[in-house]
This record gives sequence, C-alpha cells and structure tokens, in this order.
Amino acid sequence: MKKLFISLITVFTLAKIVNAQEISGTVVDERNLPIFAANVYFKSNPHNGAISDLNGYFSIPYTYDNDTLIITFIGYQNKRIPAVELEEDSKNIITLNADPVLLDEVVIAGTTPISEQFSTEKLSSLDIYMNPISQADPLKAIINMPASTNSDESANPSLRGSSSDRSRVIYNGVPIYRPVRASSLNNIGFFSIFNPEMIDVQTVYPSNPPLITGNASGGIIDISTIKKISKNTYQLSAGIGNIGFSMGQKLQGKSTFIQIYGNWQNSYLLKKINTKSLPDMKSYDTKDVGINFRYTLNDKMYFNSYNYFMSENYNGTSAMLAYQGNLKSNGLRYFSVNNFVIFFKKGMFKINHGYNYEKKEVLFGNNILNSKDYSHYASIDYKTDITKK
Repeated sequence: MKKLFISLITVFTLAKIVNAQEISGTVVDERNLPIFAANVYFKSNPHNGAISDLNGYFSIPYTYDNDTLIITFIGYQNKRIPAVELEEDSKNIITLNADPVLLDEVVIAGTTPISEQFSTEKLSSLDIYMNPISQADPLKAIINMPASTNSDESANPSLRGSSSDRSRVIYNGVPIYRPVRASSLNNIGFFSIFNPEMIDVQTVYPSNPPLITGNASGGIIDISTIKKISKNTYQLSAGIGNIGFSMGQKLQGKSTFIQIYGNWQNSYLLKKINTKSLPDMKSYDTKDVGINFRYTLNDKMYFNSYNYFMSENYNGTSAMLAYQGNLKSNGLRYFSVNNFVIFFKKGMFKINHGYNYEKKEVLFGNNILNSKDYSHYASIDYKTDITKK
C-alpha cells in the first residue's frame, strides 16, 4: 500500500512537471487589444523566445521557478514577471503600458542659392580614369556623386532616387537608349558602351536638364567627344580575359582626326585558370569596336561621326522564382551618331542624326525571347546669346 501511494505521488508530480513545460498567454495593451509580434522570452534563455500572434497569443517553453519572463514591444514599457507567478495554462493575460517618447520641436530653415538648384558636375577622361570605383567606365564614374542613387551593380545611371529609365544619356546631342552591355536576364548591364579615350567632357545634370534634351525627369548625362588631338597615340592592353587596342591618328592638323578602339573578351583562359570560380558562368564572348571621325572644313564648320558595333554571347546558369536552369543569350548592336555644325557670328547651327539597330535572343528553360529594335533620331539646334546686342 505504501509503495502504491508513493507511485501515485510520483505520477502526479511528473504530470505537473510535464504540464509546466509550456507557458502560454495573451499580450494586450491598456485598451485590452491584442499586441502582435511582441517579444516574449525568459531571462535565462533570451535566444529561445517567442513572439505573439495576431491575437496576442504566445507559447514558450518553461525554464525554472526562479526565472523571469520578459515581454517587450516598441512603444511600450518592458514587462517583467517572475516565473512562479505564471499560470500553467493560457489564463496569463499580460498588459503592456504605453511608453510615449516626447521629442523637442526641431525647426530647420535654410536658403539655397539659385545656382545650386541648377548645379552640374563635369568630368574629363582623366577624371574617369582616376576615379577609384569607375573601373575606367564613364557611366560608373558618377556613382560616387551625391546625386547618384544606384542601388545595384548596373552601369545604368540613376539620379535623385529615380529609376534608370528616367535618366537619359546624350552622346554628341543624340539620346542613347540602353547605354550598357553585359546585360543579364533582368536587363541589368554591368558596363557602359562608351570609351573614355574619346570623351572630352561628361556633364551630369542631376536636376533641371537643358530644355533641348528633355524627356528625362531624373537627370541628364551629356557626353561630348574630343575636339582635337595633339599627337598620334597607339595603345594595346591584354589580360586573362580580354585583349584591347586603341589608336588616335591626325589626318589634317589637330582638328581632323580618326580614333579607333576594339576589345575582345573571352572566358576560356579565365575558366581554365580558375576552374572552381564562377560556377554559374560557363562561357562568354564579347567583341566591340568604336570609330570616331572628325573632319574640320574650316574654323566655322565641322562634321563628326561616331560608330559603334558590339557582339556578345553568354552561356551559364540562372535562377528565376522556383526554376533554375541554363541561360543562353546572344546579341548584336550597332549605332551611329552624326553631327554637322556651323558657327555664325551670333550663334551656332547644328544638325544631329542618330541610328540604332539592336538584336537580342535569350533562351531560358522553355522560354525563347527575341527582340529587334530599329530607331532613328534627328534634331536641328540653333543657339544664340540673346543678351548680346
């Protein structure tokens, strides 16, 4: 009989311990409304807590009687309850009191000079090369400017918090759409299609762009090619994944010249040397050539033509939503920018023409995306200083 009595006491004690393994309750505010996502944890084990659900309900493993249950939530005073005061069921109604924070009044007054409202940034080719984050890329050189708000690795410019399609790149007076290469499936291009060797001045208008280059609520990047070369130049570069060259040749004085550059990027050596790196990239091959020709007829008249051709192929692995598979893409692009300029005594007359051809094919899973784009652009500008009599 004595053994039976001891056994019954043991069973009831174990049952009480088992029931006490979980403590549950509801967290409410002073109006008895449930508080969602309140933090609930024991002081001895803060990393094994719980959060209240939409109804304020929570359930948390019990520790020991000398512990303390802590409940916290932003905007409310922290609550501490000794573990021995907790009920073993969901009758624990825990009320949090509001903890308002009063802020002193802050008055900000400022006067901005009118000139700063129309502020611009100008970069030369040397500025682009010397920029530590530009990677000798004209469009990437503006990333560290205060007005730049790029949030990805794209060379597409983003100004004043706007998306990249609201900023416009102007090359010798002609807008260049999609001024990037090495595009991925989401159309993010990691490099621009411009060579800094051919750039005279790159002007960034983060706000209030010139009227003649409208259709850009985010801003304007206005690029002008060089107007003269002082000597003939020849350059050759080579690396693990690329070979490039550039040359500048005077034809008649300093103001009539031709510039040519070319690049070939291929992944063969890179993948051979780094066999375990870049597992998602199987191969890539990119070729691009640019030619800038400037012919000066006299001191008041010149013709400039810039032509660019690019071919790129990529083979790798990509993922979208719940699917991961092979991604193949290949593309061709050609564009031409031509300008004829005449200077008069009281102004300047300019004719601009641009042509763009772009073809791209992307194969991803059972999706085949084909796109072709043909576009022409033409404009006539006349500039004069109306303040002069």
